[in-house]
Amino acid sequence: MILPPKKQILFAPMLSTFGGGSIRGFGGGGTGGGPLFSDFTLRGIEDSTTANNAAGALSLTEVRYWGLNLGSYATDTSLLNVSSGVIQLLFPAGIYTIEMYGAEGGSAIQDSSDERAGGTGAKVQFDLTVGSTQYYYIIVGNQGQTSNEDNQYAGGGGGGATWMFTSSTLTSSNLVAVAGGGGGAGGYSSNNGTLSQGGGDGLSSTSGGVSSGWANSNPGSVSDGEGGAQGNWSGWNNGAGGAGINSNGEVANTGGTYDAAYGGYAPQNGGEGGKMVDHSGKFAGGFGGGGAGGFTGGGGGGYTGGSSGGWGSGSGGNFHGGGGGSSVSLSNTSNITKTGGGSVSYSGVGKIVING
Repeated sequence: MILPPKKQILFAPMLSTFGGGSIRGFGGGGTGGGPLFSDFTLRGIEDSTTANNAAGALSLTEVRYWGLNLGSYATDTSLLNVSSGVIQLLFPAGIYTIEMYGAEGGSAIQDSSDERAGGTGAKVQFDLTVGSTQYYYIIVGNQGQTSNEDNQYAGGGGGGATWMFTSSTLTSSNLVAVAGGGGGAGGYSSNNGTLSQGGGDGLSSTSGGVSSGWANSNPGSVSDGEGGAQGNWSGWNNGAGGAGINSNGEVANTGGTYDAAYGGYAPQNGGEGGKMVDHSGKFAGGFGGGGAGGFTGGGGGGYTGGSSGGWGSGSGGNFHGGGGGSSVSLSNTSNITKTGGGSVSYSGVGKIVING
């Protein structure tokens, strides 16, 4: 498998402009020692109907447009900037409460009447102690693309994870936290005439999820932190695995009617969602490492990527993608809670909410 070159994330730090930690009042909150961030929210793109919107990196304009309560961060690139979809965000010294949500997986629709929803992303919440003014680096997950292909049996793309790092080198040694994305819904099955499964939810554990349809590479053998496995149907195109912190999701087989469905890309490899190459750009995974859907749903991105499902005969249908795993890894965090997607009331694009 040929991997793309690792993308170099380039920013121009400007901490000296503000004299160290003297920048309170530039955020969405008050001045004079009041809150810098008050429900300061960064979100993915609310339109994942096209493959590029789902899988591609967010621009600075998009981050500003979809963000909420950004205050002066909405206009000052020394406070908030974006390079290749990675958000550079300045934190002065202080204690912050942070909520992170993985993105929902793509739905699958058949005959415009029968729909199965993608899995809901996981949530992680924690307090972060920042000792001195510094930048953190964030990827907000996009929702996996919906499969709306009448009589094409296709599943949805996996949802992207939401990630936070201490450095623009986006590797496990610099990981603060990740909230896993939901898996894509399973495709329509000609064996039973129905869509069989909604997507698997993002997980509160570091492990990646898998549906009851096992994958070729045996999801039980996917190591912690690695990308998820492709689906198990050898005759047609499977969905692909979601990205993990250390590696891309597995590319689905190329022996079917269409070209390969690509796994989600790990943060260090750009963090983009995977795409199915030769099917009108459909069923893409979400930015943040979601795997492309095929005849089975794509896996969600996460600490360990979700694996795609398998094909089932009889009443089995085509299986969904599993959700990605979650983690809070940094030592200067406290009051940590991790919640699987099935117990999270929010769904949709990935987001991060900051108070403090």
